[in-house]
Amino acid sequence: MPVGIPQFRRCCFCLPLRPGLLAWGYFKIIADLLITPVALTQLWYCLYFLEEAPKHYVYIGHMIIWSHLLAAVSFLTFLMFVVEFAASIMFVIAAHKKNVGLVRGYYIYSIVVFVISTHLFLLEVVLTYKAIRGASYSAAVCAVMFVGYLIFLLVQAYFILLVRSQMIKLKARRQCKFVNNTTEAQGMMGGKQNETAVGHV
Repeated sequence: MPVGIPQFRRCCFCLPLRPGLLAWGYFKIIADLLITPVALTQLWYCLYFLEEAPKHYVYIGHMIIWSHLLAAVSFLTFLMFVVEFAASIMFVIAAHKKNVGLVRGYYIYSIVVFVISTHLFLLEVVLTYKAIRGASYSAAVCAVMFVGYLIFLLVQAYFILLVRSQMIKLKARRQCKFVNNTTEAQGMMGGKQNETAVGHV
């Protein structure tokens, strides 16, 4: 049997979907506020390393190239967290207002960011290893980075599925409301026609 994309009725298997997503949205806003300065610090360290390292160390040519690439990726990562902070605020507003259009927009945005994040994080791990290759701590640093990014991506994938489930739920509710309103309007028109027919009789 074909396996489709799972739908969830609860967030983290315990909270109702919408309140759980709202709680998660607020958590993401706080997390983005905390992570963004870390990403900025990493970018600053990369730029500082590029400027100061040649003054104190014998710098190999390929290390300069890898360090420049790492600085570029760090800048993109920092920029991504800034955009993510703004998007998280938009999602919280959409969830409060139960706006299907905004939720759908955030859902599409999340998929795009997930794909970009996967490539950026893998590239950052590789570039970090290339830049500090030879140091005794290089393998440990890269391992910690990889595990951290993997956990982040898994959580992000689960959150995307939750947003999709909420979007489907809102669409179904809106469709049901539309059908009920149409049926009610048709019933009222039918009642008026019957009253008119009785009046003519």
